Amino acid sequence: MKKAICLWLLLALAACSSGGGGPAGPTFAVSGTVWLDAPGDDPGEEVEVRAWVDRDGDGVISASESTQTQTGEDGTYSLAAPAADGKKTTLSFTRAGYARQLRTVAAQTGGSATLTVVLYSSASLSCEGAACQDDSGAVRVSGIEIAHGHARVFNPVTEVDAFPGEFADDQGNLLISSVFASFELYDASDKEIRELPAGKKARLEMLLPRDTFGTMGDLIPGTDRIEVPMYSFDEASGQWRADGTGWLEDADGSLIEETDLAGLRDGSFPSQVYVVAEVSHFSYWNCDWPQSEKTVVIVEPQDPEGQPVKNATCFLRGENFPGVSPPHASGTGVECIEVRRSEGPGEDLDGNGIQGEKFRVQIVCIWKDKYYRFPAIELPAESGVCPDGGLHPGPVKLDAEHELQITACTVRGTVMENGQPAAGIAVIAEDPTVPDEIANRVCGGACLASAMSGADGSFEVTTAFGESFELAAQTVRSEPDVMLVLESKQRLFACPSAPVRLHLNVSSCHASLPKIQVDKATNRIAWQPEIKAGTLSAIGVSSAMIKWQIFAEAGFLPPVTYGTVPPGAMQVNPQSGTPPALESGDQVFVVPLGGYLTVSGHRCPASGFATVP
Repeated sequence: MKKAICLWLLLALAACSSGGGGPAGPTFAVSGTVWLDAPGDDPGEEVEVRAWVDRDGDGVISASESTQTQTGEDGTYSLAAPAADGKKTTLSFTRAGYARQLRTVAAQTGGSATLTVVLYSSASLSCEGAACQDDSGAVRVSGIEIAHGHARVFNPVTEVDAFPGEFADDQGNLLISSVFASFELYDASDKEIRELPAGKKARLEMLLPRDTFGTMGDLIPGTDRIEVPMYSFDEASGQWRADGTGWLEDADGSLIEETDLAGLRDGSFPSQVYVVAEVSHFSYWNCDWPQSEKTVVIVEPQDPEGQPVKNATCFLRGENFPGVSPPHASGTGVECIEVRRSEGPGEDLDGNGIQGEKFRVQIVCIWKDKYYRFPAIELPAESGVCPDGGLHPGPVKLDAEHELQITACTVRGTVMENGQPAAGIAVIAEDPTVPDEIANRVCGGACLASAMSGADGSFEVTTAFGESFELAAQTVRSEPDVMLVLESKQRLFACPSAPVRLHLNVSSCHASLPKIQVDKATNRIAWQPEIKAGTLSAIGVSSAMIKWQIFAEAGFLPPVTYGTVPPGAMQVNPQSGTPPALESGDQVFVVPLGGYLTVSGHRCPASGFATVP
């Protein structure tokens, strides 16, 4: 069951960490465990952990406002984090090859907090000209020179634990996220690209998860496109800030028209959808829908004897909506946590076309290295503010009855691809922190944790889990000259009472297209299908160097004559003059405009090559 079995409930949170020096001024103690890709999978060793708070509000983090440490071999860490009354402390978790995780904690001076973090692997970007994208076609950055980098697109429904900070902006609005993504980009000097030069813009494209199609609206009706709100994460303050407007495009890069909004919201739109925006800086980016209507939940933890507990870390987790509050560990024994409110009769606060929705949350607390989880409560439709309004469900007892237990869960649902049921797809449910012998005992025999989806896409699996479990579907599809790996993953923190939907997305794809034909006698280069190319390169067989390379921002069509630059293109190599003659054995490469083709409604990175006869 993987080497983290002995930590099956993620409870060994404060041992064996490497320490760091403390910051000047007030602090609180924070400790926890960092996992790679999934809780209980592999401990995150040598992860850099940094904590800061902008006490003076000048937008600059000084040495006295921050501290850092590193995780030990078992992924655990502890440090004295800087604190400031009325402000949340931001923590970052960084390791090469993984998306930087950013979390905020509301804590009081002298208190303590427990924070378990999962780092998700980040895709290496392939760059061609002034465009970089990942192998799955989920994220693309263009318009600036990037030497190398990583990026990761996240689904706020299924990867809610990766969301930076909290689901709220710097204006006090709650946020309904449609998609968010991390970007770590570097220039030729290996310097991270953060702020672009004045007047310079980059174009970013993020794949919109089908799980969030229903969140879509149109900011500016009556135009030729669907506009959406963009937010960026201000790492100094640990807050999301409204940062311009984006729009929607399909897998081919065409604008999605306003008349398609209904098909988006009901999930029937037959293509992948991308959120596109022009940006002037990089960190985390998010397509969000702000909501000012909110309420609060008063959380009052008590020990088994009914005495107030002042050193527990508590938070709210949405049960039937994506959202997690920041951990609260103020040390007062009573926490007032903001959350979205339910909708009243006739209300549609989130604009999804459903009126009067009732939202539910779970209270989760961590105390003395143990998790406590309480039954979901329905949020009121009335607004509330701290400290007197909102919902007070009464004291929550951190006792054996509410201590996290390993239980069996049967999940039923449907696998979908581009809005249609998908048959013959492997589905697996697993909590790697639960040893096999315990899982089988809880299930009353072997857990039926894997299944194949039926003709109608339906499946049923049973697994044992503690704090959470992963539900995953995957298939590999081979087509002529194309290999697609399609998958869907969800992390569930409670056993779902209603059927779930697993929407397949491309996790990796490459098309060996276009097919290139080279006539050495005439220097004629053509390809099929006759699509626009962005780049054409010829590599010498004897020198292994680029003999000739042309690039066009708007693309160029075949045929092309070697050494003759087509209209609208520019010669990149050699910088001037005529290239050496083509020789037998030379390699000719063609990259489609944008670096991808559209295959079965999915964007697929593509390139083609041929050997000169």
